Amino acid sequence: MAEIGYAEQEEEQLKTRIARFERSLDEATTDVTTLEARKEAHEKELKTKMTKGLTSEEEEQVESLSRQVGELQKTLSDKAKERGDVSRVVSSSFAARF
Repeated sequence: MAEIGYAEQEEEQLKTRIARFERSLDEATTDVTTLEARKEAHEKELKTKMTKGLTSEEEEQVESLSRQVGELQKTLSDKAKERGDVSRVVSSSFAARF
């Protein structure tokens, strides 16, 4: 008899734990759905033109700054390549001495 009582008690405990896990799963599912909706909203916002609502002068300034950024990135890339070339020359020259 005691074994039956213990088995019933254990079954109830397991049912309670399962119910808690199911609630947690439901909450996590809701959180994921909410986060996915927010992510989609942010992605949509990122796709909109950033110059929307700017004056033509401001748009021209943004375009000018964008061109400058492109030029600076190219200069940086060129300088990095030059640095790599110089580094290789110095390394090979140093290695040749020893």
